[in-house]
Amino acid sequence: MVFTDIVGSTSTMQADEDEARRRRDRHRSAVESSVDRWRGEVVQFYGDGSLSVFESAVDAVRCAGEIQADVQRPPGVPLRIGIHSGDVVRDDSGVFGDAVNVAARLEALCVAGGVLVSDKVYDEIKNQGDLETVLLGPVHLRNVARPTPVHALALPHLVVPRAHDVGAAGAPAPAGVAVLPFANLTPDPENAWFADGLAEEVINALTRVPGLKVTARTSSFAFRGREQDVREIGRALGVGAILEGSVRRAGTRVRLTAQLIDASDGFHLFSEVYDRTLDDVFAVQDELARTIVGQLSPRLLDTPTASSRQRPHDAGRWDGQAYDLFLRARAEVARWTPPAMRKALELCRRSVEIDPGRPEPWATMGTAWIFLGGTGQVPPAEAYRETETAVARALELDPDDAVALTNRALRLLFTGGGSDAALATLDHALTVAPGLAFAYQARTYALLYGRRFADAVEAGQAAVELDPLSPVYLETLGSAYLAADRIDDARRVLDRALAIDPSFRSATQVLAWTHLAGGDLDRATELMDSLPAKAGFPEAAAGSRGYLYGLAGDAPRAREMLALLEARKIREPDVELDIDMAMVYLGLGEHDRMFERLEAASTRHRGALFFMRWAQLWDDLRDDPRIQALLED
Repeated sequence: MVFTDIVGSTSTMQADEDEARRRRDRHRSAVESSVDRWRGEVVQFYGDGSLSVFESAVDAVRCAGEIQADVQRPPGVPLRIGIHSGDVVRDDSGVFGDAVNVAARLEALCVAGGVLVSDKVYDEIKNQGDLETVLLGPVHLRNVARPTPVHALALPHLVVPRAHDVGAAGAPAPAGVAVLPFANLTPDPENAWFADGLAEEVINALTRVPGLKVTARTSSFAFRGREQDVREIGRALGVGAILEGSVRRAGTRVRLTAQLIDASDGFHLFSEVYDRTLDDVFAVQDELARTIVGQLSPRLLDTPTASSRQRPHDAGRWDGQAYDLFLRARAEVARWTPPAMRKALELCRRSVEIDPGRPEPWATMGTAWIFLGGTGQVPPAEAYRETETAVARALELDPDDAVALTNRALRLLFTGGGSDAALATLDHALTVAPGLAFAYQARTYALLYGRRFADAVEAGQAAVELDPLSPVYLETLGSAYLAADRIDDARRVLDRALAIDPSFRSATQVLAWTHLAGGDLDRATELMDSLPAKAGFPEAAAGSRGYLYGLAGDAPRAREMLALLEARKIREPDVELDIDMAMVYLGLGEHDRMFERLEAASTRHRGALFFMRWAQLWDDLRDDPRIQALLED
């Protein structure tokens, strides 16, 4: 049974009868068309609700998701839906029975934009990869003797209520927090990076607290400038509290105003004003982090490791100018482009010249060098040598710097150091900072490197849970799903990534590989061919495109890609292109030429072979002794 109901109908009718009528008609149209398409039967419309029945629980849930997608298109209809399964009794007046009562109670508990299902329905849909759910806990339903386990359907377009929203029995207080970008109240708009940097540093301090879910920067900063209720933001990010604030800077004086808000009701948990000099503003971050933890869950402070643990360098003070340069560098790293990473390196170098005793700029330099080396923008030997120099200095100053540890793990992967060593390093990072999404992303790659695909999916899911609006982490999870041969799941998360950022080339590329894995060479080629326009240069994805042209038997176009790559190699000798050329030769079936390029890639850039360990296009050659020799650690 599927119950639907429009939220706020009575108040809407009193305020605007035409709007109430529009919502009712839109709701009826959506229900009738979707129920018919999913082989159900509309038993009745009552007021501003409906009751439908289905032979299949899977059809019922998919229908509900489709109805919500329909009514959410502007101008939307605030609709809630409840679903249960069981025996019903029918007579001339309709249907009734305990099963109907449970479905009605679930609908009444739901929130606008959501779908709640009972445990019986969950048992029928739990193996459907496209129907993700979240367990909210046992709920006491009116006139139902025993507590009923309730699950929320967790599709991208749905609102997912939290346990306390539906009155789950024994539901714990939410232990998650999102830090929104701080408003820049300084007249100079160039100081926006300073406000962003402070907010991100508070996020980093909170990631060190065990048991506390902290939304990463990409997702929390996605709400910049939106006039959106904090309760909606909390639901979208799956957290129970929101920190917002503002920063005003005048010379070396800084005023930070911060408010922690309960996302369930919008009430303030605390509000503080911090007046500091630039030299000691860093201390505010840990102070603020401890206050937040104390408000959200005092029990987290019962253990020595819980309160933003004291590090060797915490007792010291930043030089104000060095801290300023570091925050500028962090803002550049967040852009995630080669020019921005080069700028970040320059800013970090200036920071450590002034104050060489802080680990943070050294760790950030490691991030920039890993990016430049991994993307082939800098000769790999240079990039990974500089990575280890920066990481070693950061860890000398703070052996528990989680960002530095994560960068060391990535350097091990990209230089053939093996997955075991990388995973051990990441275990250390996640022990120190269990909320660091970056470390979970790196763990996903380490597990892919070791061909532990199911574990890689779990790590990728953890990264996305911490940063659900990050296209980068969604793409990483999509790659893990693809490696695990979960094609539909891969496409689902890659579609989410591209909905957030349609220009994200890497997600488009992995999406193309999912279509190739599904046997649709034409669609794969179409997606790959869209990349030069997205990138703004003709050589974009030339290796992948050439591979697909070769598979299709179009040798002339494949060789056009080789020509593009050769020309770029002459023009940009420091960019690694041998692996791209090897892919084209693989598509053409010219294996001797392919191995020549793979040998060259192995000599110049071990990281270029990283994806060969698990990417499906190399599966047919994985038993070849020459491939095995190349992939030896």
